[in-house]
Amino acid sequence: MSYKQTYLILIIWVFLMPMALCQPQYEETLEEEEYIEPTDIAFGFGLTGGWGSTYGFGLEFSMLFNHQFDINGCIGFSTTGFKYGLGGRIFLLRDRLWSPYIGMNYVRSTGLPEIEITANGGEVVFYEILADEVVNLKGGILYDLIWLRVLGTVGYGLPFGNYDAVYIDGFETDEHRR
Repeated sequence: MSYKQTYLILIIWVFLMPMALCQPQYEETLEEEEYIEPTDIAFGFGLTGGWGSTYGFGLEFSMLFNHQFDINGCIGFSTTGFKYGLGGRIFLLRDRLWSPYIGMNYVRSTGLPEIEITANGGEVVFYEILADEVVNLKGGILYDLIWLRVLGTVGYGLPFGNYDAVYIDGFETDEHRR
């Protein structure tokens, strides 16, 4: 991540934080007999995806404790193969429409055995993406509609192993490395 991207993320965070802090808490609008008291533990599932997302494109399952902390697990597929892992998030504001959060995930990817790449000149090269493990540190904003929670996330992954693709066969040139 370049320093320009880091500064952009910081600027966005600084502008969004006051919006989250200055919101009124939820107000009851239902009749007393219609109102259902929220439980201390809630379960959920959702779709995940995006460029460089923690689990690639997949399904996430979560268990929310006291509307402030959740534990989640996910399975998905990305350019590094099948991914699965566990993580957690801490929501910094409770009972708000918007809430910033921080989180951490441990993710394992299976890798891809043989990827064929054809360059502009027509040369064909084969690479292998190795299995890898990574810890993702992330933060973001939660938009809570009670029945739907939308998360916007940015973060950084710290890989445990070799993250480079391995050359298998073919005519390797500098053009293939781009």
